Amino acid sequence: MLLQLQNTGEVRPEFPGVEADFEDLGWDRAKFDLGAAFSELRDGTGAEAGLIASLEYSADLFDRCTAQWLLECLVRLLGTVAADPAARIAELPLLSEADRLALAGWNDTE
Repeated sequence: MLLQLQNTGEVRPEFPGVEADFEDLGWDRAKFDLGAAFSELRDGTGAEAGLIASLEYSADLFDRCTAQWLLECLVRLLGTVAADPAARIAELPLLSEADRLALAGWNDTE
């Protein structure tokens, strides 16, 4: 899995006498099996205003629902760490309460 943080801001290409802009190339292949990219958001004054996440995944390995669920687990983990940087790693939640209950049901061996 690739995890990326883009925190340098957008740089616009500038060439004397040339007008240039970014173009979406519309790639239909993922560079990595699974990748999450986070970019900093800024408000009108340039102050930090949060993060935005994007997800790229190989459709040969993951369906959309599974890839999105994995990103939600990562966001939950990062949110917990941001709220309590002193939290013990073993106590950090990856699963939601609904996921934990479903897992308990699947593992019920009675």
